[in-house]
Amino acid sequence: MSQLASQFMKHLMTVRAEQPRGRFSFLDGKQRLASPAVLAVVLAFSLLLADQAAAAAWLWAGALMVVGMPHGAYDLAAMRRQSAAGTWRAALRRFVPYTGFFIACSVVFVIAPVASVVAFLVLTMHHFGVSDAVLTRGRVGLSVREHVMGFSHGVVVIATPFVFDAQGAWEPFRRIALLCGEVPAIAAREVVAVAMVVLVGGVVGCGVQVWELVRARRMGGALEEILVLGLAFACGSLVSPLLAIGLYFVVIHAAGHCGRAWVPGRVSEVGWWANVARVHVESLVLLVPSVVMVLGLAWWIGGAWVEAVAIAFLLFCVVATLGHHLFWMRGLRSGTGDESRR
Repeated sequence: MSQLASQFMKHLMTVRAEQPRGRFSFLDGKQRLASPAVLAVVLAFSLLLADQAAAAAWLWAGALMVVGMPHGAYDLAAMRRQSAAGTWRAALRRFVPYTGFFIACSVVFVIAPVASVVAFLVLTMHHFGVSDAVLTRGRVGLSVREHVMGFSHGVVVIATPFVFDAQGAWEPFRRIALLCGEVPAIAAREVVAVAMVVLVGGVVGCGVQVWELVRARRMGGALEEILVLGLAFACGSLVSPLLAIGLYFVVIHAAGHCGRAWVPGRVSEVGWWANVARVHVESLVLLVPSVVMVLGLAWWIGGAWVEAVAIAFLLFCVVATLGHHLFWMRGLRSGTGDESRR
């Protein structure tokens, strides 16, 4: 059994001879449009669903084991690869401050739950943006201007559901905040007004980003960015908010991360599907305790099990995203890879 496992991992780590260093076949040529195509298909299917709320809960619950949670649970394995020694002991030393962020965010959430979930939404805009926008993903040494353009991408993803269904978009986060205290009533009209202003700013920033890609004659990248943003807007305006964000999270963000991830600032050298499989296997060390924690939170939350798991997963993201984001952002400053050129 151990020999089979060793051979399997060796196969996953085999670099394709025809694939230059840092290449990412899933985004090469026509395959660049694969992720937007998948998002379009699942969006069309979602429009046919009679109960989108139930579908959203199942999507987030399923993401515990498929791309969603694994894309973050891979962080410990990435720390091992990034360390000079390449050992789990070295990785655990790096994991100490990472865990510190998790604990600190948990404490802050207990003390100020509403402020924490709002801060999480803003952080998610930046995380989705710089991680997924064609101009900024995998880049090193981002300027303030590039951070703003990347952030604009995430703004479109997160703000759109709040513009079209403010109450529905806020509801899961209100439920999360209620776990640790009172949640003041928020007028939907005020939320829509703020979200609209933020969304307009995001669209302007994305327009600048697309123009930068066109100026650089990166027409494929510009087309990909336009398609992803258009589909994110369509998701946010046509389906329930939690389902809209979940579709983007699973199809574009988490799946994209699993297909590219090696260490911060460097892109995997193996094929997309092989890297997804590798990330899932190597994430198990952190994935198992993380899933146990989420299931424990779901038991504590109570109610319908699938819905409770979805809310528990979101709560886990609220306290875990900062460490995950900072870890991969550090690679944007000190790494050597540049996947954005594809």
